[in-house]
Amino acid sequence: AAQKSTEAKTVYNQYQQKVNVAKESQDLNVKASAFIEAEQLKLKMLVDDPTSFIDENMVLPVLEEESGIKVDFIFSFTPYEKQAIQRAKEIIIKDKKVKIASLEDLIIHKIFAGRPRDLEDVKNILLKNKSFDKEYTLKWLKQFDVSMEVDFSKRFIEVLNSINKK
Repeated sequence: AAQKSTEAKTVYNQYQQKVNVAKESQDLNVKASAFIEAEQLKLKMLVDDPTSFIDENMVLPVLEEESGIKVDFIFSFTPYEKQAIQRAKEIIIKDKKVKIASLEDLIIHKIFAGRPRDLEDVKNILLKNKSFDKEYTLKWLKQFDVSMEVDFSKRFIEVLNSINKK
């Protein structure tokens, strides 16, 4: 635990030294905050070089070892991500308030990822949660269709149709 604490503080200090560059300061402060939050919640970082991993993937995967729950700190400043953060639901884990993605935003993230296991997760989520904001979900997926030149909304409709056939 002391080694994790020292590593998190070292990473935090490295970031604090770079904060002088105004353009990067918001991004760096957010990353440093994630390291501190992970340390306070006693979460194990799941990558060897968290700073490089965040820079390459815009995510920091961690694990709450006692429960086995994997948590992803996601770094993004798009209008969608800002709204998704505002819509996040607050839960309590180990006497700490933690925000998790709303049902619709979790669906969007999984459709966006598009891996077979993510699409299967979406099916299971929708089977267990008949009531969700389909308009919100489709609105954002259609915006991603245009900006990413991938048919996310079609992917989502295919998942919905596969459920409705059952």
